[in-house]
Amino acid sequence: MRLRIMSAAMEEMNEQGTRFTMGELATRLGISKRTLYEHFESKEVLIEAIVDAVIQDLEVQRIAVVNDTGLDLAEKLKRMLAVRPKLFVPVDDRVKLDLRRQFPGLWAKANKSAEDQWFLIDRVLREGISEGCFREIYVPVVKRMLRGAVDSIIDEEFLLENKMSFHEMIGHVTDILIYGIIVPEKRG
Repeated sequence: MRLRIMSAAMEEMNEQGTRFTMGELATRLGISKRTLYEHFESKEVLIEAIVDAVIQDLEVQRIAVVNDTGLDLAEKLKRMLAVRPKLFVPVDDRVKLDLRRQFPGLWAKANKSAEDQWFLIDRVLREGISEGCFREIYVPVVKRMLRGAVDSIIDEEFLLENKMSFHEMIGHVTDILIYGIIVPEKRG
């Protein structure tokens, strides 16, 4: 039942952002508010449970990519940078922006998790460098570039102006990071 409630809450958030009410959620589920509160004592606790589930989902996916022996290091890196939550319905960009504004503590928790999971990406980068798959780079700069890129594109006006979703924009950042901007035949 908890997972069903969390999934329905994600649907509510995709439609209304984080401003949905527990009453609206109960109606969507066809249950009483009392039943809803038996599982989650407040909307904030419910949203935190969703954030925790998404964090865990992303971690499990990244670990699976790192351990996939059928992938080369470049493909592992691409897939790890493109990991998106699969546990619930796709998350609307507005939800991410709302979460950042309305629940800064949960946003910080999600960012801390991303920092904690960096070691997986770091491991793939360093392995790729040592095996000659990637050129010598200063890995902490890559990390800083990624964090900066993500922080700068989580801007509703920028996404709207460019008619792109957050996911599409991350794809562009990943592509530029991995392949650069110079056509391979034109490189130096």
